Amino acid sequence: MTSALEKRLYKHAPILRGVVEDNQIRVWCPYCDKHHFHGWPEGFGYKPANVGAHCTNKNSPFYRGGGYQIAPFRKKDKVNYK
Repeated sequence: MTSALEKRLYKHAPILRGVVEDNQIRVWCPYCDKHHFHGWPEGFGYKPANVGAHCTNKNSPFYRGGGYQIAPFRKKDKVNYK
């Protein structure tokens, strides 16, 4: 169950878009300078999902702020992915 505070935090959380492979989404973290992997069930679509940060950089605002949203790249996104 998501608390009211978590809902408010995630409402303004940034969206990291990534590539879906084998029921996981791989997103690039600009603060850790590496990929983070999260589960992404088949058929989940393109709607952003709230997740806890996998950051190892303690200075990351994602780490301190509680998380971010993730979603797959859309066809209209210009992708220059690492």
